[in-house]
This record gives sequence, structure tokens and C-alpha cells, in this order.
Amino acid sequence: KERLTDRKRNTWMRPVAGGLCSAYRDHGQDNTPQFVCGLAAVAVMRRPWDVGATRPRRLAAVPGGGELPRVPAFLVVLGVALAALQKLVFGVAVVFAGLAALSVSVRTRRVSPFGGVGRFVRARVDPLFEPMERRLVRAGGVPTNAPWWTLAGVVVGGLLLLYLLGFVQGLLVQLLVAASAGSGPLLLELISLTFAALQLALFVRVISSWFSLSPYSKWVRWAFVLTDWIVNPLRQIVPPLGMFDVTPIVAYFALTLLERLVIGALAGALR
Repeated sequence: KERLTDRKRNTWMRPVAGGLCSAYRDHGQDNTPQFVCGLAAVAVMRRPWDVGATRPRRLAAVPGGGELPRVPAFLVVLGVALAALQKLVFGVAVVFAGLAALSVSVRTRRVSPFGGVGRFVRARVDPLFEPMERRLVRAGGVPTNAPWWTLAGVVVGGLLLLYLLGFVQGLLVQLLVAASAGSGPLLLELISLTFAALQLALFVRVISSWFSLSPYSKWVRWAFVLTDWIVNPLRQIVPPLGMFDVTPIVAYFALTLLERLVIGALAGALR
């Protein structure tokens, strides 16, 4: 029974351990592999409801001095939630795939819409696809395809949600590793994340222009607010390339160069 419990707990903790190990392999310090594997071992060996609930323990020595910190409880909970959400998203996608196939069968008369199954689908299943159906009609699409478009939206939305949660998990792990290494690595990590946020905003800005979204839309306004300070001055210097505005691309490479200069200078000063 104890071995079975340990096996289940290891299954729950595996996403956390994997995220921790990936983080310090990317961190680039000599003592990173042992340090991260120690954190991963802590995440796997300790129960999620015990992690962070007790006082910190001295677990293992870190090469070069220092000790392994305990894994915060919220990080373990996030890993468990992410693992459970992956299964939930897969289950919801399978259910919507079955409902979409059934609805399309009724809409195309492969299943009689006047039989018991057809009446059930029209009363209980089709309302799930009505929002997408209205959008398709306004866009000039075929309403019969609304179930498949809804299924695509569910799958893409689920994948995006998983990606965002995985990104947050990796971000928190990176900050944990950097903070444990001292104030200097933490400062470098925060600067790197700041530049990454600016580069992401430039990417969102370019994508929004492809879909003709308004700069004042609530979905993309933040990207323009973060990058106007560098894009607008560059527009007065860099001419457009035919019909294309290459200013965001130039700004992206300028931020990349500036990030390397700033981090290189700070890393040299902190040594």
C-alpha cells in the first residue's frame, strides 16, 4: 500500500520535477544540475500538502556553499493542477468531438432529426454550438459547420490555457532558482524577463496588424502601450518596405541587442 501511494505521489509530482530540472539546465551555472535535481527530488518525495506547511529543513548541500530551499507549496499545487488540467482538456475535447459528430449527423440528415436521438440533439446539444453558429452566419459561413468550428475553438483554447499555465510554472521555477542563487542572478533574471515581455508585446502587435485589430482593442492595447516608446521613434527613422511596416522587426532586434549589452555589463559587474 505504501509503495502504491508513493507511486501515485510521484505521478502527481512529475510535472513539477520536470519543470525544475528544465529550469536549471537553462540557468547556466556550474552548480545548477545538482541544485535543480535536489529541488526536483524535494518536489517528488514530499507530499503536496506537506510542502511549505512545515518549517524549512536542511535537505542537502549545494556545491559551492549554501543549502537547498524547500519547494513552495503553490508551485507544487500548480504542477498538480497542470497535470490534472491536461487530462481534463483531453476529456472535454473528446466529449465535444462526439457531440459535434452527432450534431453534424443530425444537421445533414444522416440521423433523422425527428427521431428520439434527433430531438435530443436539437434540444440539448445544438444550443452548445449556437454562439459559433451565429458568428459563422454573420461572417457568411455555413451554419452546418458550427460544431466543427466549436470543437476547434475548444481544442485551441485548451492548448493555449495549458501553454500559459506551463509558461507561468516555468517562470516561477526560474525565479525560484535565481533567487536561491543570490540577489545578482535574481536581478539578471528579472531584467531578462522584462525584455522577454517587451519582445512578446512586439509579436502581439505584429499579429494584431495581420488581423486588422484596432490598437485600442482591450485584447491588444497592452502591447501598444508597452512598445510605443520604441516603435514610434523608429518609424521616423526606418522607412516602410513597400506595403510592410518593418519597424516592429527592427525594434525586436534592437531590444535583443540591448538585452545582451545590459545583461553582459551587469554580469561582469557582479562577478
